Amino acid sequence: MRAIRVHAFGGPEVMQVEEVADPIPGPGEVLVAIAAAGVNPVDTYIRSGAYGSLPDLPYTPGLDAAGVIEAVGKGVDNWQVNDRVVVAKSLSGCYTELAVCPADGIHALPDRLSFEQGAAVNVNYVTAFRALLDHGRMKATDRVFVHGGTGGVGLAAIQICRGHGVHVDASGGTDAGRAALLDNGAASAVPHGALDQLAEPPTLILENLADANLQTDLDHVAPGGRIVIVGSRGDIMITPRVFLQKHPVVTGMNYWDGGDVGVARAFDALSVGLANGDLNPVVGQRFKLADAPAAHEAVMTDGKIGKVVLTM
Repeated sequence: MRAIRVHAFGGPEVMQVEEVADPIPGPGEVLVAIAAAGVNPVDTYIRSGAYGSLPDLPYTPGLDAAGVIEAVGKGVDNWQVNDRVVVAKSLSGCYTELAVCPADGIHALPDRLSFEQGAAVNVNYVTAFRALLDHGRMKATDRVFVHGGTGGVGLAAIQICRGHGVHVDASGGTDAGRAALLDNGAASAVPHGALDQLAEPPTLILENLADANLQTDLDHVAPGGRIVIVGSRGDIMITPRVFLQKHPVVTGMNYWDGGDVGVARAFDALSVGLANGDLNPVVGQRFKLADAPAAHEAVMTDGKIGKVVLTM
């Protein structure tokens, strides 16, 4: 089979397509024929070596994908060959034609969704769900603001708010991006940093680029409001006095901090919306497996709308 392999941490060019032996699922595992794999900013951080927890070399990147079950290992009785699945946990990486996954690390892919959309579910929707519900304690009366809403996590968050009947506004960097925000359920769409254009101050902010926006969030969040940071690429200077005046709660989160239990609980909560159309993953750019370096450059480019995916 073909797989992307990384033998040394570095730039996008360290990812190369190689022919490797087909993996065999062991007890409690399944083999998934990958149709599409999601590309996430965290994939680029890991590939470059600039991440707190790094895999042993060589490795195959990729944290989420979608495809069909090719084979099941001993003791697996809840999945069958040809089942359509979303991959939430792979033992061998997802930038590949075949991936070994624990049987409890995959979830059913609704028939209404394409494999490319399925590859946009795991990291984006689980992160958005846990940021809003687990860390942000979102409630029906909140006014949510998604700062940087056009990426995969941002659009997922907007759709989740819409599905919960919660008012949500968002920011985008381009006219096309702001149109996409409205199309996905945002009540209003403003340029990045333009929180003064909102009708009312937000009580809950989901922040995708804290190094650029955190001070603005603090200046405009409602008194006692919450800010959940899901992304940051650098440092920022802030004015601490706002904490004395407004008493905001600022917290950070990442996909893994809930463990397998948190991911499984999020999937359970998201499954209804994915099946009935309340949640509709947006795929922005598509690349072939051999073009993984270009996909890594694209996912870090400003102005993208939706998920970047690799197709096999």
